[in-house]
Amino acid sequence: MAKINKDHLDKFFVHGLDLDTRTYYFGDAVTADTVADLIKGIHVLEHAGPDRPILILMNNGGGSWDLGIGAYDIIRSSTCEITIRCAGHCMSMASVILQAADIRESYPNTEFMIHDGTAEDVPDRIRDLTRWAEREKRICESMYRIFAERSKHDVAFWRRKCADDYILTADEALELGLIDRIVGVTE
Repeated sequence: MAKINKDHLDKFFVHGLDLDTRTYYFGDAVTADTVADLIKGIHVLEHAGPDRPILILMNNGGGSWDLGIGAYDIIRSSTCEITIRCAGHCMSMASVILQAADIRESYPNTEFMIHDGTAEDVPDRIRDLTRWAEREKRICESMYRIFAERSKHDVAFWRRKCADDYILTADEALELGLIDRIVGVTE
């Protein structure tokens, strides 16, 4: 890889990437732009140090399943150990993306929200509505499996919890197994 100078770092930082600390800042919402930048950022960090850990700082209100599951897959398949540290809020699809990390952390005042989500771009035709409803059910089942794989609870538990918007504190997220630890706690 070519030597990276200060101008390069400034350009990367605009896109949420700090090469010195190997940190990616994933805020806002799960959109086409934020996910594309995340994927590029992870790619750059993997090539800059394939055996060095990556930190993703996340303060994210969630968003599209279709876009977010791409971020989940990229994080999950990274050759680098990835820690996601949540600050502020980690809602909806962001809470699913969080599960892809090798290490899942939260600051003590972060709020989490999980739920079944809402259908996107549902067509008007009845025949298509049935297909979209089946798709939504598959998406929810995938989400329950992701939570179950990383937590202390089974799919049926997460199906019940996600039936409505379920808002959790960092302590509750830790207790349920959605995060591994709370950081930044001062005694």
